[in-house]
Amino acid sequence: MVGSGRKIVKPIAPAGDRDLENQPADSAKGAKRRDILTMAAALVLIAAAAVGGRILLDQGRHIVLPAPPLLAHWAPHLGWGTPLTVLCALVGLRLQQVAAALMWRRLLLAGWLLNLAWMCSLPLVDGLQRAAKWMHAAGYVARKPA
Repeated sequence: MVGSGRKIVKPIAPAGDRDLENQPADSAKGAKRRDILTMAAALVLIAAAAVGGRILLDQGRHIVLPAPPLLAHWAPHLGWGTPLTVLCALVGLRLQQVAAALMWRRLLLAGWLLNLAWMCSLPLVDGLQRAAKWMHAAGYVARKPA
């Protein structure tokens, strides 16, 4: 109704939307900078844990971690499963690039399949015989009497 004296009230945006409206145009650059700083801080913490753990081991102190900050023994090596592992890593990088274009169900399935392939490829670096022996020793595969 024109001329009725009523004001047209603009709906109030949620608090998160108001904050986005007031941000400068270069906020993407600031976000990228914060991401880089956060990653750098994480890497510094990991390096500090590695150096501190190595110092404790060199002093002869008993700690739970054999290769700090990893809960594992550090023994990198290559095997016939290495190409599958590298392929999984490359597919994971590509999946990150196309993730925004995929529907969530397909993305979930792709991520699950990629994780399954990665999980299977890592023990295969040692070969089928050693991987099977490790799975039996760790109790992942139960032996049934015949």
